[in-house]
Amino acid sequence: AAALSRYLRENFPDDRIAIVLPASKGAVVANLAVALAGKIPVGLNFTSGRAAIEACCRRANLRVAISATPFMQRLENFPWPERVVKLDELMPELKPRIVRWLILSILVPTSLLLRWLQIPKEGGHKEAILLFTSGSSGEPKGVVLSHRNILGNVSQFNVLLDANEDDAILASLPFFHSFGSTVTLWYPLIEGVRIVTYPNPLETAKNAALIERYKLTFLLATPTFLRAYLRKAELDQLRSLRLIITGAEKLPLDLAETFEEKFGQPVFEGYGLTETSPVVSVNLPDPKPKKPGEP
Repeated sequence: AAALSRYLRENFPDDRIAIVLPASKGAVVANLAVALAGKIPVGLNFTSGRAAIEACCRRANLRVAISATPFMQRLENFPWPERVVKLDELMPELKPRIVRWLILSILVPTSLLLRWLQIPKEGGHKEAILLFTSGSSGEPKGVVLSHRNILGNVSQFNVLLDANEDDAILASLPFFHSFGSTVTLWYPLIEGVRIVTYPNPLETAKNAALIERYKLTFLLATPTFLRAYLRKAELDQLRSLRLIITGAEKLPLDLAETFEEKFGQPVFEGYGLTETSPVVSVNLPDPKPKKPGEP
């Protein structure tokens, strides 16, 4: 990300850079690199129609996008901006820079690294990321989220989840959505929580296999995806999970009851919206009773 950020600084004066990638390590690197370059990542909803995407590009004045050739080939009739940075072509060329930054990150104090990367000391109310709403009531609306918005919501979520070094999140929600952006991208990056990415949340059989293989503990999904887990996940595959939280849609009571009956895991419901970064509130399990003598 550091190496890519320097490349972006050197080649593009634009304040905002679009990211057109599914949840993946490439998307994580791209978002972080744009932020490290002092620019604003804009996740574009590649499942929207051409007119909606063109409206987003026009409103955000997007002239540069980061993507990858294999993914671009799957997006027919996509209105690409003037210039596209293809990670699969660029990153091999940046290998010497990547090795140099890797060595520096091990040997050099953080304060000096920040200076070399030209990271601003203050973010505050300045624009950190730009997301677009779904456009259900007309053209998609751009929502500017500040550094305080993201850091505040991440801090709140961190307190609620109380993650430890053994916890790990399945990151398959799209990063262009506020739920996926804050909770499965910036929260893990800022708080150092391990993630396993998968590009399609609809492929629940493969997602369930990842949960079992990597002993993931947090599942963040929509009720629609939970219904698919009921149909396609085996009983033992979700045994490592300790917290399941849904958002983006209302959680039907019968779904929560059926899921808990099958997998022995209660489902908790969060509420939020893009303008609130997005988490407003979330139900959580009752605290475990303390042992005698425990503070």
